[in-house]
Amino acid sequence: MERLWSRSCYGNRTGSNDGIYCDSCLSEVSFLHFFMNGFGTQTVAAITTAYRVDSIVMVPIINLGSGISTLVAQDYGSGNKKRMQKTCMVGLVLMSIVSLMLTALVLALGGHLIAIFGAGAETIQIGAGFFRRIGSFYLVYGIATVMRSYLEGIGDVSCRRENEIFGQSPGKPFEYV
Repeated sequence: MERLWSRSCYGNRTGSNDGIYCDSCLSEVSFLHFFMNGFGTQTVAAITTAYRVDSIVMVPIINLGSGISTLVAQDYGSGNKKRMQKTCMVGLVLMSIVSLMLTALVLALGGHLIAIFGAGAETIQIGAGFFRRIGSFYLVYGIATVMRSYLEGIGDVSCRRENEIFGQSPGKPFEYV
C-alpha cells in the first residue's frame, strides 16, 4: 500500500510529480467544505445532489471523448492524418449536438431530477439554479473534451493533468453563487 501511495502521489516512473495534483485536490476539497458550509444545509443538500445528477448527465460527453481519442489514436498510428481531422470534426459536431441536448435536459428537468431524491422545495429551487448555471457550459465542456481527446489520441496526455490542476479550481466557487 505504501508503494502505491508514494508512486501515485509523489511521482512516477516518467519523472512527473503527481504530488502537485494531490495537493491541489486536497486543498480544493478543504476550501469547498469551508465555503459550502457557510451557505447552510439546504444549499449543501442541493449542490451535493446536483453534483450527483450532473456526474450522470456528463457520462455521454466523457464517453464520446473517449471514443474520439481511440479513433484518433488508431488513425495516428496508421498515419492517416486526413481521417484524424475528419474524426475530430465529426466528433465536434456530434459533441455539440449531445452537449446541447444535455443542456436542454438539465434546464428543463433539473429541478425534477433533484426532487427524485426526496428534496424539499427550497433545495429543489437551489438545485435548479445550479443546473441553469452549470448546464449553460456543457457545450464549452464538450468542445474542450473533443480538443483534449484529439490531443490524447496523438499521444499528448500532459494536457489532461494541466486541465485538472489549473482549469477547474478557479471556477469552482462561481458554481455556488
